[in-house]
Amino acid sequence: MGLVGLPNVGKSTLFNILTNSQVAAENFPFCTIDPNESRVPVPDKRFDFLCEYFKPLSKVPAFLNVVDIAGLVKGANEGQGLGNAFLSHIRACDAIFHLCRCFEDEDVSHVEGDINPVRDIEIINEELRLKDEEYLTQLVDKLERTVVRGNDKKSKPEYDILCKIKHLICEEKRHVRFADWNAAEKGTKAPQAAGRIHTDFEKGFIMAEVMKFDDFKEEGSEAALKASGKYRQQGRNYVVEDGDIIFFKFNAGAGLQAKKK
Repeated sequence: MGLVGLPNVGKSTLFNILTNSQVAAENFPFCTIDPNESRVPVPDKRFDFLCEYFKPLSKVPAFLNVVDIAGLVKGANEGQGLGNAFLSHIRACDAIFHLCRCFEDEDVSHVEGDINPVRDIEIINEELRLKDEEYLTQLVDKLERTVVRGNDKKSKPEYDILCKIKHLICEEKRHVRFADWNAAEKGTKAPQAAGRIHTDFEKGFIMAEVMKFDDFKEEGSEAALKASGKYRQQGRNYVVEDGDIIFFKFNAGAGLQAKKK
């Protein structure tokens, strides 16, 4: 997650709070030049309980990479301020947290001279859109040489989609939203959830042995849970739920057979 905003709005201060760091946070623009980055574990009491119970050799919690990016100014897409260096740092982030200043403080300078959060938000959004526009134009031109002139049929679907996106961003000035989640989405069935761990789990899926975290914590052990009848075997149509502890059974040979075809 990248922290973005105009210079001197408190991005480094927020970064320090989120990551328990002590990077410089001073009252002048561009205090941050090179991005600061820190990896923060996501607190999860269920994860802590399971680790304490099973005592695994290694623990890998969910985590969030937080990046404190240098301040953006109007005209950054044309090289103003830190310009393209700033925008290239943003492109490496999966998500953007836009920090906007709304407080009055004569001791803290503002790069635009006065406090106007609506204007500040518009400046950031426009600079990001213009950078996307520039990047899309370059990408479409490159694909055009291979698809239109070189008759590359494999790249044509990508070219067609990018042309539509370019029209929405450049001509209609609209935002395009797209998301691809690594975690199982709500409504995901057991085989597809297994595939998130490894594709062979989905291809050779046999069943899912499921216990609920709350039930497991209440009963105190897997054996007690089975004795209470709360340990269940589920098939292909089972929809996974938050808090499920699942042991997937699968045919290891199914994945190999699928690869040979």
